[in-house]
Formats: sequence, structure tokens, C-alpha cells
Amino acid sequence: MKVDRKSIFITSKVASTEQGYKEAIESCNNMLKKLNCGYLDLLIIHWPGVSKYDSSSEKNREVRRETWKALIQLKK
Repeated sequence: MKVDRKSIFITSKVASTEQGYKEAIESCNNMLKKLNCGYLDLLIIHWPGVSKYDSSSEKNREVRRETWKALIQLKK
């Protein structure tokens, strides 16, 4: 049975190990390949942050900002 892509809502997330601008772009592209689809309806950032940094560190905030910028670029 073939399902029309427009009839389903696909959600995924950028894992805490895949955050950063380049990493988030790559993560999304890998998701699309694995799912064999052209777009995601919702892509979220895993919380509380990047796996190797304390959630309150400035580096964690910086990497999450870069991840957010990647999501904005991917939307375009």
C-alpha cells in the first residue's frame, strides 16, 4: 500500500550529538535520505543541549544557536 506523502506529518529531531551548524545540516540530510522523502514537517532541537557540554555553559549556548541557524537555513 502506497501512502501519499501529503497525508502524513513527519517529525524528527537533531540529537544532542548532532548539534552545530554543519552537523545539523548533515543530520537533516541524513534523515531525509533514510526516510526517502523530500522534506520534514517538523524538525526539533533535542534539549537540554549539546552532549559534551554542561547545559549552563556558554559553549553549549553557542552551539545551540548555530543549530538554530541551521534549522532556519534548512527551512528556506
